[in-house]
Amino acid sequence: MKPLIYISIVMLLMSACGASDNNNTESSPETEVADTLVTTDVASDSSEVDTLTEMDDETTIDVTALMTKFNTVFDLPLKIDSAFVTQFSSESAEDPYTLTGSEVAYLLRKMTTDQATSSADYMPKEFIKLDSIKKNGNYKEYQDNLDLGMTRYSHAKPVGKVIWDEQLTIYLWSLDYATYEACPYAAGTYVFGTVFYQGKARNTTLLGEDSGGGDPPVWGRTLTEGLLTELGLSVDHSNTYGEEDYESGEEIITKNEEYSEFEITPNGFELVPDGI
Repeated sequence: MKPLIYISIVMLLMSACGASDNNNTESSPETEVADTLVTTDVASDSSEVDTLTEMDDETTIDVTALMTKFNTVFDLPLKIDSAFVTQFSSESAEDPYTLTGSEVAYLLRKMTTDQATSSADYMPKEFIKLDSIKKNGNYKEYQDNLDLGMTRYSHAKPVGKVIWDEQLTIYLWSLDYATYEACPYAAGTYVFGTVFYQGKARNTTLLGEDSGGGDPPVWGRTLTEGLLTELGLSVDHSNTYGEEDYESGEEIITKNEEYSEFEITPNGFELVPDGI
């Protein structure tokens, strides 16, 4: 199995197992935050991914109630490294499940990605699906019927916020997961950032990730580390893969790296093709 560059480790391992087993635009003034009930809409943008094509795009949430969940205020610069990310794993967080599926769907409704994060919305979608299963009273049945590659649990929680200026705030939220413990197995934690301008979510991007998994003899780890400064957001990505050479028995390790920069505007995170 050859490593695939910049593909989520979850997707990579799932496909491996399957093969072996089976075959700033000017913005007009927006409604103030006092208008608390907002229905998500799906806007198109060449630099953004429509993440709700398979979800209910009529989800209504109380945006004010959502924003009040983010109590911690972070100063700049803010480094979102592995140590920062993993403190929000289920093993570390006292209450890991404090965002609802509808809230995550609202935060995720527009996502700005680069080559390294093009599949970063996969696990949030899994969280939304599991949250719906719980609400419908079918979670025990789902757990009783877990199979290869299926998500065993997924939790989402507010992390905090960075107050950029009087009208723009970046809200940080985490999501962690683990799959059914079989071929393949994967687990990890993400930290996402959502830009709110004039009280409404503009877009979201991946700020940090520490995830990995294995389908012996193949293993992999994905590490994303972000740095928020007054100039914007810079992100380092790395994917490390290991596999065994079937002839020599030696382990072959491959590492791919990529670097991205984003400006932060009233429209949200905007990818800078050649850096800030």
